[in-house]
Amino acid sequence: MNSYEYEEQIKQICAKGDFSSLDTFEKNLIAIDSYSRALAKKLLETRGNHTYKVIFDDDLLGLNIDFGNGTRLYNDPKSEIKARSNELGAKYFLYPAIFMYGLGNGALISALLTNENHKTIIVFEPDIQVLFIVLNFIDFSAWLLKNRLVILDSDVCDFSMYCDLCGLDGVFKSCNIFELLINTPAYNVFLEDFAKVGQEFVQMFQWKLECYGADADDTMTGINQTLANIPDMLSSIPLSKIIKERKNKVKTAIIVSTGPSLTKQLELLKEIKDKATIISVDSSYEILKKQGIKPDFVVSLERIELTSKFFESPVSSFDDDTIFMLSSLTHKKSVEYVKARNYSLVLKPLNFELGFKDNDFGYLSGGHSCAHLGYDLAVALEHEKIVLIGQDLAFGNDNITHADGHAYKREANEKYDKLEQALAYGGKGQVLSTAVWGVFRKEFELLFQKNKTPAYNCTEGGSRIEGAIEKPFKELCEIIKNENKPKFSIPKSLSANEQSSKMLSYTAKLKSAVELGKDFVKKASDIDKTIKIALKSNNVELMKNTSQLARELKIIFENKLFESFFMQLCGTTIKTKEMELTKIIVQNIELNEKLKNALELDMALFKSVSGFVKQINESIEKYFLAKSKV
Repeated sequence: MNSYEYEEQIKQICAKGDFSSLDTFEKNLIAIDSYSRALAKKLLETRGNHTYKVIFDDDLLGLNIDFGNGTRLYNDPKSEIKARSNELGAKYFLYPAIFMYGLGNGALISALLTNENHKTIIVFEPDIQVLFIVLNFIDFSAWLLKNRLVILDSDVCDFSMYCDLCGLDGVFKSCNIFELLINTPAYNVFLEDFAKVGQEFVQMFQWKLECYGADADDTMTGINQTLANIPDMLSSIPLSKIIKERKNKVKTAIIVSTGPSLTKQLELLKEIKDKATIISVDSSYEILKKQGIKPDFVVSLERIELTSKFFESPVSSFDDDTIFMLSSLTHKKSVEYVKARNYSLVLKPLNFELGFKDNDFGYLSGGHSCAHLGYDLAVALEHEKIVLIGQDLAFGNDNITHADGHAYKREANEKYDKLEQALAYGGKGQVLSTAVWGVFRKEFELLFQKNKTPAYNCTEGGSRIEGAIEKPFKELCEIIKNENKPKFSIPKSLSANEQSSKMLSYTAKLKSAVELGKDFVKKASDIDKTIKIALKSNNVELMKNTSQLARELKIIFENKLFESFFMQLCGTTIKTKEMELTKIIVQNIELNEKLKNALELDMALFKSVSGFVKQINESIEKYFLAKSKV
């Protein structure tokens, strides 16, 4: 079944009338289509094409499936499901998320859904025929549409979808207690797939922890520099104007990074430099300048001062048609160097910057490297294809980090690098890489999965980036040289009145954030005293009441203003404490001990978050409000 045929069948189902008029399978199918079209398509292909025998009496609990080879889903479904339900109820009753391998006959899952402690139940069913049969008998659609229940198949679930699962209620806070359960022994024949699913979850949790686990000092540096750079940003070229004037005008974007393999691609790049949008990372700028290859954009997002050295060279006519696009959190010295050129400061989609809700100057690059910023820019400009060169993410054959001409080229060193092996470009063998480059690679893979624009990795060296089409740069250049690129003018900055209006908006938002922060710090101080009294009393009722007060204070973490301006720094602590609290809640220990442990954890949480909130408030006052003329 191709995509068109699938779409036609879905249209026919929907044409029957409102949702309630559909049969059980159709309701489930539409619900699954809302989050996994690939799985819904597999189910439609199975319709009328299944070979298993259904054994059914008047009770769904007794539903059994005969696989036709002398084996069945259950020997005695009713007794087995009741026993498994009791077992899971005793051990996992308080778990906020349940991870199950196998749908079984659906009865066990239905029973688990009656427990409101389980905010999300994720089920992986490896046998599409079993899934098809069960979805004809049990209507899970209401749960599926609410994301309370998610049914998946590992064959159509990529890493991006695993990451999406992490955002469901109760899933990430279950990181420390994660366990993939097997529904019934019949699924033991899928142990290899079972292990694969479990490993994907573990990798996803580790990845998410790394994303949340940014260094607090590094985060504060970015916040401080963003605050200090706001006036310069508002007087720079708005991203919105760049996109408006250049969107969908050039077929190809080439992102030029400085991996060791870049050197061999420079002659080819010269041949098509006037045919494609050339997006240079900051460290490639001087290399391209020496080669006479004028980039359309130079992108940079590092917080450190060292990066500013890439822009030290004197301004010349070479820079006339280039826009230097820097992240708002970049070092002030980098901004000072590019202010004499055409420059644009852009906001990253991080909590703090998102709080400004300014689409004129945002939002680009949730990734950690300049190349991610370049990729997001290429997507925003709606190129038909995006080409990567110099994106090795690995050491060269001589264990050197960067291409010839790079200012900071050096050899691999265990002292500075957490070294690891990665799959080589081309898919054969291994190359020496680092944990940091591994993060960059995974971020690219997630971007490729989420965007439909074809990405070509023409690095021809280094490590493989899954999701990119590996192709020799020369072959693509033969196509690109026949394409056209118009001559663009440089967009203008906002008018003085527009800049002033935006400054008023930024000031109002930051003043509101400061007031909210002060209110939280005061309330946290008050509840700290209350918790100490409750702990000292060892009175269960008093501890219960105090726990309720703590829960009420934690509601502020869901406040949009708090989330915007404080969560970027506090998020790691809050998420970590959530996981620790979840572990306490599900423990089979005495109530007074559980309450005591939870209160001690809350006390540590409020103390830590208060410290971070004070830091943010002081930075807002020092780097923005004290210097603002508004």
